[in-house]
Amino acid sequence: MLMNVFEGILIPFVGTTLGAACVFFMRKTLSKLLQRALAGFAAGIMVAASTPGAGGSINDDGILDAALTPRLIQPTTFAEISGNKSERTKQFSEILRHAHIPYKKVMDMHLWQLCHLAMVVPIADADYESDDPEKVEKEWKIMRKTAERLKRNFNFLRKQKGKLSPWKMNIFCFLPLSFLTIMLAVTFGSSFGDKFMYQHATKAPDEMRELHKQFYAYMKRMKKCGCKAKKVQ
Repeated sequence: MLMNVFEGILIPFVGTTLGAACVFFMRKTLSKLLQRALAGFAAGIMVAASTPGAGGSINDDGILDAALTPRLIQPTTFAEISGNKSERTKQFSEILRHAHIPYKKVMDMHLWQLCHLAMVVPIADADYESDDPEKVEKEWKIMRKTAERLKRNFNFLRKQKGKLSPWKMNIFCFLPLSFLTIMLAVTFGSSFGDKFMYQHATKAPDEMRELHKQFYAYMKRMKKCGCKAKKVQ
């Protein structure tokens, strides 16, 4: 059970299967800025307020190799940007329920997305820093460095916001570094890691490097000003 939960929270939550659902949360036409964001972040990993619980990629034969994840691992997560309940979040919940897609509404989508980046950025970096990304789990120094980055990122966000979202992310703060390193190596080397981690990192390097730049720039600004992270209005 622990292994399943741990593997689940390492899912990149990529918007491959349900990215188009983000349109449900838009009004009329999209602004030019939002259109650029959609193009740059591959179907909206940080736009609108919806992140699907799915992962995978399109293989060389043009076939989508992806899967939805169960509720325990990562349900499709969404919210109004304001955090308020609305008729459309209610309607969207009904759509997902009738489609038998696990889902969860959250109050602070900004925090959820920050935690998402705190996780997926170091995971993608591990593949990019390896001489053989398909066997990165055998490179102990990279696994340990990834574990250190995960702990640093989540400890920073926890200090800034006083909590993490979802609560399962606290595991990165409290697991001993050596144990986290071992768990990462096991996960990277599994079929799960191949589908939900390796494939996305190798298929979308430009997206992931941009997310790396933006996330660490955000952390640097917050650290420099010494202020608390604020929810985007």
